[in-house]
Amino acid sequence: MKLMKTLHLLLLATAVSLSFSLSQATAQADPLDLWYSRNSGTTVPLNANACGNGICVVVGNDGVILSSTNNGVSWTPRSSGTTAVLNSMVFAGNLFVVVGDLGTILTSTNGTSWIRRTSGTTDFLYDVSYGAGKFVAVSDTGTVVISANGVTWTARSAGTLSVYGVAYGNGKFVAVGGYPTCFVWCFNSSIAYTSVNAVNWTQVNPGPGVYLSDLAFGSGRFVAVGEAGTILTSTDGASWTPQTSGTTDLLINVAYGNGMFVVVGAQQSSILTSPDGVNWTPRNSGTASGLFNVAGADGNFMVVGNSGTILQSSYRGSPRLSTPRILSDGRVEIPVTGEMNQAYRLQGAANPVAPAWTDLLDFTQTEELQSVLDSEAANYAARIYRVIVP
Repeated sequence: MKLMKTLHLLLLATAVSLSFSLSQATAQADPLDLWYSRNSGTTVPLNANACGNGICVVVGNDGVILSSTNNGVSWTPRSSGTTAVLNSMVFAGNLFVVVGDLGTILTSTNGTSWIRRTSGTTDFLYDVSYGAGKFVAVSDTGTVVISANGVTWTARSAGTLSVYGVAYGNGKFVAVGGYPTCFVWCFNSSIAYTSVNAVNWTQVNPGPGVYLSDLAFGSGRFVAVGEAGTILTSTDGASWTPQTSGTTDLLINVAYGNGMFVVVGAQQSSILTSPDGVNWTPRNSGTASGLFNVAGADGNFMVVGNSGTILQSSYRGSPRLSTPRILSDGRVEIPVTGEMNQAYRLQGAANPVAPAWTDLLDFTQTEELQSVLDSEAANYAARIYRVIVP
């Protein structure tokens, strides 16, 4: 049985109002198999991205910051006020927080204007996360920088050496990384730390002899990634289980969103997805550029990487209607966001209180955002719409 999410639009002579009801639309093809290249306007390596409040932001080397207000389709360069390498970012509490080399921390509420904050350290900050009411940034030198509001920061010597990623879940912060040990030859070892307050940390041994690059929390578990296709899972950050990734790529970043883990690789341009962190599916990224970061956007995922690369997965979710436009001939143009190649049906009704739905148009989504027309709208004093899966 198909569950339907519909978005109803009420079109009056003087105003348009939106009302929403919950649902799930069924797709014909997996949107994570469709990745679109976006023009970033730069060839600088892009290291991190995040979206919030209808704004998407990308950061990279040389202090580069780009922002988008149309869900990543087009990008505008912004002034960061720094030339430092910007390594990671998070959106939480209506605030974008960016961290980078030499203790750099920048914040913005709108993705356009950025303020430099005092971090209290010149260490390179490699990752930032939010949980338990605080922002936490980590370095590879044992410094942890903490803030309750993103404005005032406190640097602490936490003893968390050689870490590159941090995440919060199941009531604790977990940081992961790796370090070399050299005798006659050198070999790598993984490392992890856990903390309930981001102040006091306990070291644990994840197991594999590799660097761990990053981790994310979702669906009740942590997923850590690293060298040689390494993927580990844990519910508590202390006991870790290796999983089969099917690749030898340097897996450098992982994110969770829309019920899915997504991992990207820096050497073989890999994209892997999993609903549970255990069973992984390779995807075709369509690029040869190294991929450095992935984050959930509005109904899809966005990936950034080397040479200004920005990739965006096809929309994944229920059909959505945006504000319609009344044309000069009385017809109404209705923008629909939907899954590519999915068959939809536009329906209309004249009574918003007790709607009797009438089929208006069957169509197939050929673009993520496309418009459909109601040619009979002028015959009604009021009109509501919904899009369903036939």
